[in-house]
Amino acid sequence: MRFLAAMACALFIGVSGASAQDAQQDGRLAPMNVHYQRLAQAYAENDTAMILAYRTPDFYVETPGGDRLDRDVTTQILVDFFTQSAPPVELSTIVQCARMNGDVEALFTVTQTTTRNADLGDGQHRVASAVTQTDTWRLTPEGWRLASISSIHGARRWVDGVEVDPLRPYAANARPFTPANVPAPICESTSNGSATP
Repeated sequence: MRFLAAMACALFIGVSGASAQDAQQDGRLAPMNVHYQRLAQAYAENDTAMILAYRTPDFYVETPGGDRLDRDVTTQILVDFFTQSAPPVELSTIVQCARMNGDVEALFTVTQTTTRNADLGDGQHRVASAVTQTDTWRLTPEGWRLASISSIHGARRWVDGVEVDPLRPYAANARPFTPANVPAPICESTSNGSATP
């Protein structure tokens, strides 16, 4: 469960500067740059209402194990994350690629990183978590909203600047961890959308 919470902390944040190239190729993608920035600000200010306002009512997260976490579960994970985190919280999102999937859906492959202070059982530590995932945005009557997060992979975690195994509970005396090489995400284009690797 601790892994799920650590992974989930990276799922709900974002600030984007790298998707400008994709947005220039397809202007329909441009609004998400602003949305990622607003979400990042809301996240840094512990504003769960703003974060939830950017989600569709049927929002879900598909975990690497294939489980589907609905809006209620992901909302509780978000609340728990804020309860367990101490400022400052730093957020970043690198957009690997973005494309339209039809006229009302946009797919963003992103690597998101959060850095925060957290008590890991032996006092406060500076914890950074990163994950690569696909954010699916849907155009609704209220504008673009985050509908789902899927294809989660490449989870990494650092405690006080030292990389640790993201699948194991933190242990101060653990051996140094070296992650496996993860291939860069590949964007696929569709007949009615564009993609940039």
